[in-house]
Amino acid sequence: MSNTSTKKTPYFFPAEVVRAIARAIDSKNDSESLDNKCHDLYLSKNELDQLINIHIYKVIERVELKKSVENELKALVAQIFDDYLKVVATYNLSERNRDDIGPWILEAFFCPNLINIIYFLGIRTKPFEKSDYVKLMVDNSSSLEPAFKVIEKRIEGWNTFYAVLSKNDKDKITAWRRGADLPSRTSLMSIFNTQNAPKNVLVFLLTARAIEYFKRSHESDIFNQYIEQPRSLDSSMVMFEEAIFALETRDTDYVHRLFEKNDDKFRNSISAIRMELLAYSVASFAKNDLEQAKKRFIDAFDLSLYRSGHICEKVIEVGFVIASWQESPDMNLITKLKSIQALYGYTLPTIVTKDTKRKKENLVEDWEINMWRSNAQRVFNEFKVELPEKYKVSSAVLPIRLNAEELTLDLKKPNKKVKINNNDKLHRNKGKSKQVTTQLIWNTLRKDLDAVNQLLQTGADINILSDNNESALLVALQHMNLTDIHEPDDRFYQTLKDLEYVPKTINAMTSKKHLLPLLSAVQTGRTDVVEHILNLGADVNQKGGSGHLDALTTCISLIGTIKNSKMLLKQFSMITEDPETAIARMSDFEFSAFIRETQGSLGLNRQEVTSYLIQSMKSSDEMAILKELSEVFKEHSQANYELFDLREMRKIAKLLIDEGANPSSKYDWHGIDGYTPFLLACELNEAELVSHVLDNATEDSKDEIINMVYRDRRYGKAVGYEKICKHFKADNVLEVIDRHSTLEISDSIS
Repeated sequence: MSNTSTKKTPYFFPAEVVRAIARAIDSKNDSESLDNKCHDLYLSKNELDQLINIHIYKVIERVELKKSVENELKALVAQIFDDYLKVVATYNLSERNRDDIGPWILEAFFCPNLINIIYFLGIRTKPFEKSDYVKLMVDNSSSLEPAFKVIEKRIEGWNTFYAVLSKNDKDKITAWRRGADLPSRTSLMSIFNTQNAPKNVLVFLLTARAIEYFKRSHESDIFNQYIEQPRSLDSSMVMFEEAIFALETRDTDYVHRLFEKNDDKFRNSISAIRMELLAYSVASFAKNDLEQAKKRFIDAFDLSLYRSGHICEKVIEVGFVIASWQESPDMNLITKLKSIQALYGYTLPTIVTKDTKRKKENLVEDWEINMWRSNAQRVFNEFKVELPEKYKVSSAVLPIRLNAEELTLDLKKPNKKVKINNNDKLHRNKGKSKQVTTQLIWNTLRKDLDAVNQLLQTGADINILSDNNESALLVALQHMNLTDIHEPDDRFYQTLKDLEYVPKTINAMTSKKHLLPLLSAVQTGRTDVVEHILNLGADVNQKGGSGHLDALTTCISLIGTIKNSKMLLKQFSMITEDPETAIARMSDFEFSAFIRETQGSLGLNRQEVTSYLIQSMKSSDEMAILKELSEVFKEHSQANYELFDLREMRKIAKLLIDEGANPSSKYDWHGIDGYTPFLLACELNEAELVSHVLDNATEDSKDEIINMVYRDRRYGKAVGYEKICKHFKADNVLEVIDRHSTLEISDSIS
């Protein structure tokens, strides 16, 4: 994109925000690379996180703050980007331009957030106080003179420290005080990041430098108006959102009036141009002109980004359909659509596999393409367009279909492939219209033990995987899985367990549900099964499942569910009794798993799923089916969860830890960013497991485990074990950690 295109968008690109902060703190990183990203319409969440890490977090780390202060400061920075992208994804400002809206967003959104960070430093960087940082913001001088005056007042022993500085360093400080030039971060660190430097002077001066840079760049006193009329960040954000919603409403009304009057201005408005392009794209698709449909859609999509707010979500859905129905699904376009979906928070980031050839944003699964193909008419209904028959697939959740001859056991060819789901309307990997499995896997799925034994006796290869990456062993483990709604059956595992498996089979992840043999083994609740799978070469830290969790996190999470299994049943009952609340309360990962299971047959987003379930409640027949399913679920779930033994689950957790499971492995869950198995054990007051983790940790790793924090996205706060334990009244865990911390101090003294 050119600079002119960037200026036309009312919203700043997130990379531009990174660059502004990087310049204020003099990051000194590769500016050309960052400049290029500032023109990238399709910047991904992963790329943004990397930019924040390289250009902002790395600088924070080099200041050598107290770890808790560093973590909270990073959390506050990350929250600015989360909240800003939420605004970009929600409010349509298509009719505004950068020159008009940019300064106002800077003043009304970013300024309160920056002041919030500065106030935080005023609380956490003693001996400096909040009032000292306020002086930096309100002072009208164009130098760092006020900063050094505060230092002279606050820092005991400053004169002694200053006296021993070299003449060159003293000259630099004198120049900075006069305002001849802003100090570079490198120069500040060379003087104040030394062993003899007074505590927190470096962070105070870096903040002063950033404030002075901000003032010089914008020639504004916008800090002053917030200092003179102080209010909380929350109230500032409420006022900002109310104002931006008013702007959106005003623009919508304006465009609507132009349309009604048939005014020429309407045809030249961004909103009208985008909708015209989109309508042309949809019409071309309905006429089977897929190439033209894609071309016009891309034009409409580009005009939506950083402009159209919530409308962008619907535009993306159209794009998924068009890209998925191309003769060869356009993976490049789908990748861009998924990337923006994740960046704007419309959906979850893609689950990562170990395939190093594909970035996480590039990981597009077959079931997703099938979901958009099969929901083409639903998406296009909003445009009142009836699609030709070829685009109508009744559901992405297809029944298994086999020909009669394929059901016949062929012992002469024990590795014969079985073809299922024969539907050429749906996309299949490698251009296949059919999914393929083996007779052994198929008969294990069907629970035909005689057929499985016969196939094994005639030489069936247990290491051949299905197209879906299933193995017969995985299917056997799933038959024992106590989290599934069935009566557990270990006959197939007993038949298959003592055979020779290659590591690829043991670590193969299925393509839709992301099942892994080790995760399935943990969900059996049996230590012997988990130990066996580990001995076969399972990677103890591999992540999978709908929540993208490792085995230790899965195990500890199960311990929590077992302790309160009634809550699980209550959540499911709520789907039939109060679907609106049930869907709203689902975490992103839970809802993602729901969509994965239903493949869009009940809707493509929370609003559609909620509407479908509410509508179903009005139908007595559908409601009866839902209630019957609910009762079956509750009956089987209750029976299965009663088979779990908490002592056995704790043994499994300890076994995983002994085998090298990482207690600091991060994952995202329920709106929090960076939870770990250790923090989850703290939440559940699992003192026995916490003690086992710390007993088996080295001194270095113990420090990392205890000091790990997560970021609460709702409040932008970094939260560690102490806050978690106090909130969940996990006093037993606090005693264990305190005991280990005391022992560590005693050892260092001795």
